[in-house]
Amino acid sequence: MPTEKLLCTGRAGTQTFYADIQHTHDRLGEEWVIVVTKEPGLTDGAPEYYAEFREMPNGREVRSDDLEAPEALRGLGITEAVFGLITRLSGRRVVSSSITNPLDGVIEHRGPHAEKMWQRFMHLGHATYDPEADRYTWVP
Repeated sequence: MPTEKLLCTGRAGTQTFYADIQHTHDRLGEEWVIVVTKEPGLTDGAPEYYAEFREMPNGREVRSDDLEAPEALRGLGITEAVFGLITRLSGRRVVSSSITNPLDGVIEHRGPHAEKMWQRFMHLGHATYDPEADRYTWVP
């Protein structure tokens, strides 16, 4: 599993984290799982930030499927760094799930925490919103 160094800027200033990346292909397309820790490699018992991205059926975008950040890793700029990383690794745009306009054959869900995150990205100039598609797009 490749490891990438991430420079993350958040409430505590700029810090270095490490992202372990797993990239797989299945019948639904490509998937990336990224696990971020303070030290390289997975550390037993240490807080881990978990992110999962799935290729969209159009092949031009990836959707953030699952993001899990323990309290100790919130507000540190990890999500922004991970979105930048997946944009670079996949060569595609990162989009949100849609609540009102899901794609045929695709299970989508955007909960309140995800909505709050995308609203924060918009406020910071890192996302746009398409009301017709009910979908946010990450802007690096």
